[in-house]
Amino acid sequence: MRITSKIIVTAFGLSLLPMICSELAFAQTSPRSAIPSASQKVSPDCAASDLDTTYQFTNQLTTERVIVTFRNISGHSCIFHPGDGVTFGGNGHNIWTKECRNCEPDGTPKIVGQLEVATGASAQLFVTWKTQADVGGEACQEGGTLNGNAWSIWSVSLLGNVCSVVLVDSYLPEAVDEQKQNLRSQTVPNERLVTITLTASGETVYSLDSFWLHLTLEDRKGELELKENSCPLLFVRTRGSDGSTSLQEESGFCHLTPLGQQPGRSIRLDLATLGWGALGTPVDHSVQVFALLGSPDAQQVEMVTSNTLNLRTLDPATIPRTWGPESKGLAISLFLDKGTYLLGENIPLRMAVKNVSADATIASGELPCFAGITFEVRDPNGRDVAHADTMPCTGHGWLMTYLKGKVFPVTGLTLQAFGLLPEQPGKYTVVATWNAMSDKANRPGSASGYYSEFGATLTPYAIVHSQPVAFEVVSQPQLVPAP
Repeated sequence: MRITSKIIVTAFGLSLLPMICSELAFAQTSPRSAIPSASQKVSPDCAASDLDTTYQFTNQLTTERVIVTFRNISGHSCIFHPGDGVTFGGNGHNIWTKECRNCEPDGTPKIVGQLEVATGASAQLFVTWKTQADVGGEACQEGGTLNGNAWSIWSVSLLGNVCSVVLVDSYLPEAVDEQKQNLRSQTVPNERLVTITLTASGETVYSLDSFWLHLTLEDRKGELELKENSCPLLFVRTRGSDGSTSLQEESGFCHLTPLGQQPGRSIRLDLATLGWGALGTPVDHSVQVFALLGSPDAQQVEMVTSNTLNLRTLDPATIPRTWGPESKGLAISLFLDKGTYLLGENIPLRMAVKNVSADATIASGELPCFAGITFEVRDPNGRDVAHADTMPCTGHGWLMTYLKGKVFPVTGLTLQAFGLLPEQPGKYTVVATWNAMSDKANRPGSASGYYSEFGATLTPYAIVHSQPVAFEVVSQPQLVPAP
């Protein structure tokens, strides 16, 4: 039995914002409470890793509010100090906004003391602003991102323009809302007419390398509003074990499938290249996907959430590798995330090259496209799988040298990109080959192994092969509608 929860966002009173004076261009920080005596037990300040951060969104006429809730998931009480601010961004850069932190309606500082939060309890930060300009008021600036201390929101759909002084209230105890608690306690599975199943291409993310999240949404009454490419409005929430949390709006190409004899539809989406950005930091992560129900401008913004995945991100330069046979002091490592893949599922190639002992200046164009690396996939009968000659790619014209003793991860390569993805179920093997070159000019490279020179004279040095890696491709299972 699958049960998903909905986020029901409760609208709060938003009458304070029109009373804020536009002359407030500086942060107002409330004084902290008195220092406790030496006999009192003092809780530590709340660290990002102590907290689980979630977001809610409300709208009322031309006023928008984001409520950020920090739940203490540590084993001890911790303290929040008032006066934190936020930054906004738009079009890929920060924008300058005026804010008033912990302000009374007339713009004077409000007395807010430090807040001690027990294990399992929560504190909240409120960010409130106007999305349409008043006559003679602040000019509107295009929003889209909102950043705080170890948390961020990236969504042009959920974050409107900033057209006023921004009110930031921190930190307050979590408001007790009986209706919200009742909604959280509902366990009737038939009420969940939209469900999201989240899987991944593996349990390990390699930083800056290929990775996919696979989403299947069952929309039994067609509640989701579909945007471009047949996708609903989707958001990925990631939390690192260091406490850093991100909510990011995502898009892609969705595939619609009827739910057999039952009404409704199944929506499938593969989100790629998530080894970048929020998932690129080498820590453990938890990942959820949210789908919007209704409008992002509704008074109560409502979402449905997926299951949670726990993933580990590793630095490709530090992972253990199995090297193939050396050729003139060079070697290749190649492995796959798993041994079995679904038909049509892309297969990332986890690869690295190493100059083990060669004294020559081993050089090439940029990785991964211009280094003479090719792959061969064979079926159980030893026949090559048909493939394209080249992988589409662009570069900067850099020349790269492979310093002795250094491992060079080759990231972003997949069988699909090379036209090598098997089209039939079966058992296969893949081998990587490096047509290594040397630079006869013997020019020293920089510490990173790069130098920006054109027209180098490269001559063949060695042909290097990886160990063959076996994998199996199996047929896609039939989708079974939820009961």
